[in-house]
This record gives sequence, structure tokens and C-alpha cells, in this order.
Amino acid sequence: MVSSIVRTIFAQPTQETTKEQLAVVVEQLKNRFPKAMEILQRAEEDVLAYIAFPKEHWRQICSTNPLERLNREIRRRMVILTCMDTRLVELLKKQWESRREKQKTSVWQAPRFIIRLVRLCTLF
Repeated sequence: MVSSIVRTIFAQPTQETTKEQLAVVVEQLKNRFPKAMEILQRAEEDVLAYIAFPKEHWRQICSTNPLERLNREIRRRMVILTCMDTRLVELLKKQWESRREKQKTSVWQAPRFIIRLVRLCTLF
């Protein structure tokens, strides 16, 4: 019920009617949600900022699709990085074991070798 009342603000065709509707909604819900309506009144300029753009762009501005797409891309890349981290650890372990067997490297030389290998892998 409340969400449908608030949606009426954004369904208005012009800037003037949108501002009027916002005032009406604030008056209607002021008794039930005083803090929320106070915040809405203070943020009126920010809430109605999309009106400054041409009406053809309103739908795209109000949509969360670009944000959702960005979040999906971040998740996808995090999965790739997690896989790469696992592979990197396995690669480091194999390289370290083979190098240690071949050269009988002391324990104190291991960190330098790993740091060099990590720097090399981060370039890709």
C-alpha cells in the first residue's frame, strides 16, 4: 500500500505535478511514518533530480539495470580471480617443490623466489 502511494510521485508527467504529488504523499504518510517523511522532504531535490532530464531518458535513469549489470560483472570477475588464486597457489607450490629438489634451496631463499613468481603472475 505504502509503496504504491510513493510510486505515484514518479508517475507524474511534469515537474510541477511531481513536486505537488510529493507534497501530497508526505502529508498522507506523515502521521504513520514521521521520520521517513521528514527524510523524504529534505531529500526532495535529490529524489526529483531525474526530472531535469528530457522525459525520454526518465525510464533509463530510474532503472537499476546498469547497476545490476555492474554487480554481475564484479561477481563474475571475482570468481575468475578466486580460480586464478587457487591456480596460483598450486603453481607456486609445484614450482617451489621442483626448484627445491633441483637446487636444494634453503628455507631463507624461498620468500624471494615466491615474491618474484607472484610479481610475474600479476603481470598477466
